[in-house]
Amino acid sequence: LSPNHPPRRCNPGRHWRLAGFAGRRAARSSGQVARPGAILDHFCDIFFEPMVLYIAIEQFHFLPLWVLPASLARELWVTTIRRFMAGHQLNISTNFIGKLKTNFVMWGFFPTYLTIEHALPFAEPWVGYLGRFSIGLGIFFGYLSAWDYTRQLVVGYDRIAAAATPPVVPPLPSAAVVSSSSPASTPVRDNSGTR
Repeated sequence: LSPNHPPRRCNPGRHWRLAGFAGRRAARSSGQVARPGAILDHFCDIFFEPMVLYIAIEQFHFLPLWVLPASLARELWVTTIRRFMAGHQLNISTNFIGKLKTNFVMWGFFPTYLTIEHALPFAEPWVGYLGRFSIGLGIFFGYLSAWDYTRQLVVGYDRIAAAATPPVVPPLPSAAVVSSSSPASTPVRDNSGTR
């Protein structure tokens, strides 16, 4: 915490709700998430997580500034892949590393805001270290899962390109080839004027 930016008190109730989001996002592991749940999941990826990171970085200087663009770059890239695959009605499977990313980042907010709120002064600075480590590890797992999404994008793009290519039809034989391959015709003599 910078001495030029004293910590500002914020509503603890807002931050205690963060744990609820992690539980909802963990429901993806069942593979039976309803469409509204999937929409909210994507919304949390591109709005909620960056917003909470922004507050921790800008208001409280808890994390270095590069964490925010690093997190946003991953989320926007994965969202782009999801939209492309969904637009072409191709499935994109989630992976265990992606779930690790979500859990480490979301649960990392818990010790992060405990430190910001000075809720456990006797456990500092270890609680703060735990929050930083968890969020950093979650972002690292996020990039590993983004690599797997990119691999699925390449496979899906190849499949779309193959389906869009018109079938190759062999050309018809040319007239010269037909005439040369047909049996030679014998000339017919006209005997009408001769005896």
